[in-house]
Amino acid sequence: MALVSWSDQYRTGIASIDDAHEQLFNLLNRLQENLRQGAPVAQTLTALKEHAGRHFQDEEAHMAASAYPGLDAHKAEHAELLQQVQAFQQQHAVQPEAANPGELGVFLVDWVLHHILGFDKQYADSLKAAD
Repeated sequence: MALVSWSDQYRTGIASIDDAHEQLFNLLNRLQENLRQGAPVAQTLTALKEHAGRHFQDEEAHMAASAYPGLDAHKAEHAELLQQVQAFQQQHAVQPEAANPGELGVFLVDWVLHHILGFDKQYADSLKAAD
């Protein structure tokens, strides 16, 4: 069973952003499946961090090009997620038994849903209104 399911409520109306968000959902679900099966999570976390990093760079470039006034706050949100994943990866590498991947999974899902429904929808609405 999927941890989080992609649906139209998460669509921003910008295809490249929606595609990247849907892939984030897939990676979150893969992480959850790894946890459920007791499988290693390092590779999935790396894929998630790399995908999110590329997506964030693309999103921030679009915002900068459109002179979006909320760019700095949006970038701070992106940095927070990447820092949390990096901190978990470092802890997991040093002390795998002390790292709590379930806690990270809950954080990631909460963050992604809040971010998409709040920050990303706001940006997308602003961009579409400017067209």
